Amino acid sequence: MVLAMMFPAAAWAADIPADFLSVEPEAGEESEDRWAVEADEAYVVTASAEETARTVNPLYQADYPDTLFCYRGVEKSVASSGCGAVCLSMVLSYFDETLAQTPETIFTWLYQQGLYRGNGFSKLMMCSVLEDCRMQYKLCSLNRKTMRKALEDGSLVIAFMGEGYFSDNGHYILIYAIDESNKVLVIDPNSPEKSERAYNMSWLMRQAAGSEPYIVCYGAVS
Repeated sequence: MVLAMMFPAAAWAADIPADFLSVEPEAGEESEDRWAVEADEAYVVTASAEETARTVNPLYQADYPDTLFCYRGVEKSVASSGCGAVCLSMVLSYFDETLAQTPETIFTWLYQQGLYRGNGFSKLMMCSVLEDCRMQYKLCSLNRKTMRKALEDGSLVIAFMGEGYFSDNGHYILIYAIDESNKVLVIDPNSPEKSERAYNMSWLMRQAAGSEPYIVCYGAVS
């Protein structure tokens, strides 16, 4: 399988306001139990799963169990290692339904290009796919104000989450909407259950990892 990329790579990163500031995670380690308790306090059940399907088509890693290749003797699949590929596929499908791609073709393409090194999806890998598919994006930090603006403007935000409720060692999720009470809607590629909830924005952003944990995706280059 080869990803159907029809355009040469180019820097399609879009301009973004200068006041996009980072939100620092809280100091100290958090136990898994504490994150689960905080999650119960931080979410409300969304109106319906159907509402999610009308905006962004949810995709999940477990639906792609087939081994795509072996890396240093270890079998790799989207189910085992492809949360980044799933987020990318959802973004590409949302902004350009004509692109012939799936999480599996994205993952395979990155491996064939020599970009996958066996230890997860780097930001370079994520941005390489977006550039090759002529998507406007920005790798950046965000604060609560600019996160809201991005979502209200119709952008999708891929977020790299550190230790916390969504991950214990790094995991990509897709943030796609926000409501009037600052609850954000997400799709967690590894959990349909967690994708049926709307989370307190500040609580979620404290778990983002790194100085630039967000990839704001604006749409296809016209």
